[in-house]
Amino acid sequence: MNVIDQIRKVRLEKGIAQEAVAEYLQISQSAYSRLECQDTINVDQLLRIATFLNVKPGELFLELNVDRSKKDQLDSFSPDYHSNVILFERILAEKELYMGLLVKRLKELEDKIERKDKKIKSLKEKLILNNIK
Repeated sequence: MNVIDQIRKVRLEKGIAQEAVAEYLQISQSAYSRLECQDTINVDQLLRIATFLNVKPGELFLELNVDRSKKDQLDSFSPDYHSNVILFERILAEKELYMGLLVKRLKELEDKIERKDKKIKSLKEKLILNNIK
């Protein structure tokens, strides 16, 4: 079972139609259907779908590395399960850090544009005053 299989399973268990998820993601139902047929999903899509399904993103990884012969035992996860969860948590943390840096850089650029606009306005006013005299 991969992450997308787990998403489909949770969606069906909750009785949620593909159309509802597609509408939330602002994509067509056919686009969402294709997403559920893929082998991979990007982190942003995963986070948005987990939010819509009201599950923690990590819950979508719970059954990925379960020892099939001991599926009923909660402690039967393979060692890869824990490394996958740690990797996923690291990816999320890095994403948050990167988003924070982007927001900070965006604010810096907006401030720079505002200063430029004020300078242009000031220069235009000076030009108008000099042309009048």
